[in-house]
Amino acid sequence: MRFVILSRSRFLYTTRRLIAEAKLRRHDVRVASPLECSLVITAGQPRLLFKGKLPSSAEVVIPRLTPEDWQHGMTVLRALERMGVPILNSADALEQTRDRFLGAMALAGLALPVPPTALVPNAVELASAVEALGGLPLQLRPVHQSVGRPVLLDSRATLEAVTAMAWQHGTQFILQRVQGAARELRLYVAGEEFLGAVLRRPQWANAAGIKPGATVECPEALRKLAQRACTGTGLLVASVDVIETHAGPLLVEIDGMPNLRGIDKPTREAVATAMIKRAEGLGVSRIPV
Repeated sequence: MRFVILSRSRFLYTTRRLIAEAKLRRHDVRVASPLECSLVITAGQPRLLFKGKLPSSAEVVIPRLTPEDWQHGMTVLRALERMGVPILNSADALEQTRDRFLGAMALAGLALPVPPTALVPNAVELASAVEALGGLPLQLRPVHQSVGRPVLLDSRATLEAVTAMAWQHGTQFILQRVQGAARELRLYVAGEEFLGAVLRRPQWANAAGIKPGATVECPEALRKLAQRACTGTGLLVASVDVIETHAGPLLVEIDGMPNLRGIDKPTREAVATAMIKRAEGLGVSRIPV
């Protein structure tokens, strides 16, 4: 089969791992940067030009978008879907889960446990949002995945300073309340298939001696939550961030383009293999791009 990985560079870690896995399984794999793809509409149908030329046919496209090419990359994906090209995780599913607030709403709509979450538009609404969440401490996360890192806010002064800085730079964010956190896990799933779990290092917990990215055992109940999150949001492969608290697990994020950097080899290889296998399942016939 011929796969096209939509990525700004073939040297990005996860892109390299997917290329290696696809070649190991004897597939033809190419890399195309979204910012080198032009879109035109002729005869009422969209067409794609890569570096100014019509590209060769592709059976499946695997998106690996970054914040820098996200907007144009999503337009490219939607055009490809309109042209009948299968995508490993649809544009709608990726759009929904990249936005952490929309993702939280989607998970809550599936009756999955999510932290109390607020999307705050301005300083006037900040106090009421904090009160609605039950007060400090709160975790601040950029609303879009892959942009910045979470920050723990445990005082009113810190809260106001950090949020003011975010608004000044045009950054949207969400506030989440997480209490009694024991550990944070990232679970990797492909539909109903559990691929592995790794430890993450929550900023608010004493993580001394914990190696981020280390493969760990995961309770069956958490596996089922992650599988429901993946299938319920329409993703074929995903990573799901789960925080174990004294009151039970909370799902804080789901990502339809899981990153393979910084995780132990067994889980990394399992996820890469699952992604290529799912792409194989989509590539039923050769469809011209």
